[in-house]
Amino acid sequence: MKALIILIVLFITTPLLAQNNCSKYYASKPGRKLIHKVYDKRERHSMTTEYNVESANASGIQMNFNLWDKRGEHITGGKLALGCNNRTTYLAPESIMTDLLSQYEDMEYTVTTTDRLAIPNHLEIGQNLPDASASINLNAQILAINFDIVLSNRKVIRKEQIETPAGIFDCFVITYDNEMRGSLASRNYKCTDWIAEGIGMVKQETYKENGRLMSRSLLNEVTDF
Repeated sequence: MKALIILIVLFITTPLLAQNNCSKYYASKPGRKLIHKVYDKRERHSMTTEYNVESANASGIQMNFNLWDKRGEHITGGKLALGCNNRTTYLAPESIMTDLLSQYEDMEYTVTTTDRLAIPNHLEIGQNLPDASASINLNAQILAINFDIVLSNRKVIRKEQIETPAGIFDCFVITYDNEMRGSLASRNYKCTDWIAEGIGMVKQETYKENGRLMSRSLLNEVTDF
């Protein structure tokens, strides 16, 4: 069955308050659409993701998302609700791991977020960011699989201007450890995110423990309606 990732935050105020309460390093402009292309370790296009900002208020941002495989066939879609508080945007760790969760679109699964991923409005080089974690339970009919996702050692390491098919962006670069702790196996990855004002994720790279590239995501298109 299709993946279901829905977080509900319901408070009604004005979009202007949302701009003041949410982090500027995440897309919060209603009508903004972001399209990313995901590439595998051989730099082959493996998936396309699309995020649309549906609405925003002082409590959070409502987004729609869709995933397509390399052939353009729709994998899954749904809604995301991101919380905002004290000029910080909070999202569940699994919401930035759609390439992982897309593997389980034919299974039932539930996600329990322990610590949401925080993207503050103020960033500076050398800044340490709080950890984030979530638990995922998969039901594969004859087998139940449980594992935890822990994003730790998040640190802002530099500022960098990068060029993408969507344009040139001034980004903060954040590195972190992505640990998957499961009952059957555990894996550790090293990740690097490039985030830009008004956009959020512009580029992401995930590496295995041996330093080999596992996947790369790159912003391909930004449109406003």
